[in-house]
Amino acid sequence: MEHFTNNFQKGHSLREKLAEMETFRDILCRQVDTLQKYFDACADAVSKDELQRDKVVEDDEDDFPTTRSDGEFLHNTNGSKEKWFPHVTPKGINGIDFKGEAITFKATTAGILATLSHCIELMVKREESWQKRLDKEVEKRRRIEEAYKNAMTELKKKSHFGGPDYEPYSRSSSMSSIDLVSTSDDHRFSSQVEEMVQNHMTYSLQDVGGDANWQLVVEEGEMKVYRREVEENGIVLDPLKATHAVKGVTGHEVCHYFWNVDVRNDWETTIENFRVVETLADNAIIIYQTHKRVWPASQRDVLYLSAIRKIPALNENDTETWIVCNFSVEHDSVPVVNPGGWAPASVLRAVAKREYPKFLKRFTSYVQDKTAGKSILF
Repeated sequence: MEHFTNNFQKGHSLREKLAEMETFRDILCRQVDTLQKYFDACADAVSKDELQRDKVVEDDEDDFPTTRSDGEFLHNTNGSKEKWFPHVTPKGINGIDFKGEAITFKATTAGILATLSHCIELMVKREESWQKRLDKEVEKRRRIEEAYKNAMTELKKKSHFGGPDYEPYSRSSSMSSIDLVSTSDDHRFSSQVEEMVQNHMTYSLQDVGGDANWQLVVEEGEMKVYRREVEENGIVLDPLKATHAVKGVTGHEVCHYFWNVDVRNDWETTIENFRVVETLADNAIIIYQTHKRVWPASQRDVLYLSAIRKIPALNENDTETWIVCNFSVEHDSVPVVNPGGWAPASVLRAVAKREYPKFLKRFTSYVQDKTAGKSILF
């Protein structure tokens, strides 16, 4: 409905601009007619003047110095005689305001150019809108075709095997998946993970306006990075929120490559080394990693739990949401170390403003390259 309204408004605006251009055309046509009448009058006046001069020459050759009604003879000191002609003004010339016509012409041409520019801008926007719709439809078709191919492949595989009823002590795949879902999050940090996921979902869905105090710090194309300034005991704890659209990639694929430690070194350039300290579940691990030293600060390390989760859709109109939740934890095998040091809040915020957009662009480009030509991970 919104798209139809926008198209109607654009079409209505184009009709208005075309009507304006017709008005400008009428003004220019009137000016052309006025100038044509002026030039015709000038041509008639010149023709009459030349005809009058020819008659005077013929009278002079006949040497009959009689006085004519349209002029008189004048005798100069040399005894020669000259004919004086009254100034002939073309009919209708005195009624033309050339200065006003020039101003009107300039204003009319400027109006035509401005209207044409506006029409071109409207057409470009309309073309971009249709191009976006086409891209969405092409992407949707590609995903459907991929899903169809995968479904057909699975059907061909299943046709070679008997059902679970023909296998002794076997359980159906649906029962196995239910057990996996019910037990995958069962570990000692489950409640903390659930709490952090809920907090992240709240911040993610929170409106950036109003009392939320989210400030837009970077905007590049479809990527927008927001920040909310928070300090505790002089330590900068600014939460960041970014919105971005990545063509040809699903949310599951982005979260998968962000969480998967097997490809961490492919896109992460700030880590010196890392290791998995403990695997809590199929979707939750504890990682210890050290970052490359940035002079003059001392080297930093971090021990954190990383969990990937799928948030089911609340209704059929919504889509499933994937999330990777990281937060610091303690572990007996990795003692806590205080590296010391301190950096001003302004420096930390300036670095975050520069580095986070660079990270988003680098990582999303990596995921696009990694998923190209592969089956879609919904």
